[in-house]
Amino acid sequence: MVEKTLIELNEYDIAKSYILYRSKTHEQQVEDNKAKNTYVIKKNGKEEKFNFKKIEKVFNIVSKDIQECSYEEFKKEVEKYLIPKISSSQLMKLLIKSAVDKISIENTSWQKIA
Repeated sequence: MVEKTLIELNEYDIAKSYILYRSKTHEQQVEDNKAKNTYVIKKNGKEEKFNFKKIEKVFNIVSKDIQECSYEEFKKEVEKYLIPKISSSQLMKLLIKSAVDKISIENTSWQKIA
């Protein structure tokens, strides 16, 4: 409705920005819900709710002196591969893969994270 009104008022740039904003917000909500519904299966068989704060804490320790690697980029990569129930060993592999996938000619610092 909002975008339709903006277009009727010939505010095309604002309408486009609004549509892109809503799309981005929706994508983030989908990813947040995915993480909320993810459980890590510990080695002892117990299930624990997945927590990005734990991942961020480890990332910050590992990337302490590496300015070229951002947690937000890493988090987006991790979100691509999350599954509802994941073992702790699978999660570790996923974290490593996510860092490896970020390695490029322009930014080799991700090797240190992986």
